[in-house]
Amino acid sequence: MQAELFQVLDSRMLSKNNALDEKSQQELLVEKFEECLQYRRAMFCVDLDALIPVNQSTSISSMGPSTSYSITKQGLWSTLLGYCRTFNSSVDAGKWLVLISSHNFLTKECKAALRWPKTQDEKDREIEKMEAQQPRKCKNCGLGYSDADNKPGACHYHPAFIYNSKAPKADLYWDAEGDEKYVSAYTVAKGPLPLQYHGEDWKWFCCNKSA
Repeated sequence: MQAELFQVLDSRMLSKNNALDEKSQQELLVEKFEECLQYRRAMFCVDLDALIPVNQSTSISSMGPSTSYSITKQGLWSTLLGYCRTFNSSVDAGKWLVLISSHNFLTKECKAALRWPKTQDEKDREIEKMEAQQPRKCKNCGLGYSDADNKPGACHYHPAFIYNSKAPKADLYWDAEGDEKYVSAYTVAKGPLPLQYHGEDWKWFCCNKSA
């Protein structure tokens, strides 16, 4: 099926019509949308990156740097969404609306506002994200965690024993049963260590970190 009218609203059309501010851009957007609605078969392609600017801000906190995004031209954005819903609710199957954007934030905002059907890949990622937030229990150290927070160094389990790094000859180790012994073989240390074995002198044999 061929379209009787094909419109493209991009940076070149904005420049050609001298639409440099939000008001003139909004007037041009309304004009082109209304023109498309007059045809039985029409296609309107909108370059969101040229029409809707995105503001980016970076902040520093105790958790590190974080970046947030926001839409600056809210009036223009609302007008665009209104016409998008008009196209979506139209009983005339001969009209097509194409929205193009290279900005991930803008794409997500547009899909959420228009209740765009999610792809199977997006649904799978949402399920994975929900599962990553589910609390789990570590079989080694017995502490609770979630997959999202399961990073290197998060587990308190050490698959070895501690030793006194200042001992001159025989080293005193704390073994799995909680007994003080002079040992020469690997043992598995579980549970909290007594306070007298905490400090820089006592180190884990597996990673040489202080107990």
